[in-house]
Amino acid sequence: MTQQQNNQMHARSERGAVLITALVLLLVLTILGTSSMQNTVMEERMSGNFNDVTIAFESAEAALRVAEGVLDANATFNALAFNGTDGSHEMIDGDLSLDPTVEANYVITVPTTAVSGSVNATPTYYIEKLPSVEVAGGSLVKGFEPPVTVTYYRVTARAVGVSPKSEVVI
Repeated sequence: MTQQQNNQMHARSERGAVLITALVLLLVLTILGTSSMQNTVMEERMSGNFNDVTIAFESAEAALRVAEGVLDANATFNALAFNGTDGSHEMIDGDLSLDPTVEANYVITVPTTAVSGSVNATPTYYIEKLPSVEVAGGSLVKGFEPPVTVTYYRVTARAVGVSPKSEVVI
């Protein structure tokens, strides 16, 4: 067998090996690229959802700040009725607190000027006046100061972010 015949036979036996190897490598690279694209899309969605929940949380905090101002004004002017008509409720001993999952409990809406950014709905809240508690006086001498009656309030705020699916209750 001559050298030329040997080279021709060798070339015939290796004809498709490079093509098949290249196609397999191309397939592997395509799968890696598709996988990284899916990961990027998932991370983008997670980032958007986190941003949406953060906006909802900040809106709920703004509602709490507004409620603090209302309670401050109530201490001065007795502006709240605490009978449920104006979003304020009085909890008498043995009463259960209001259910924060019931949307009808959230009567008071927050002015739009208190909310920064764009939200899907205006934040809302309700106020509960808890039963008064007697706290011992601040003196170190026993019996020196009479007990002080303290009233506590519970404010529950609800807000949504840019999409209505991101709801935060504080």
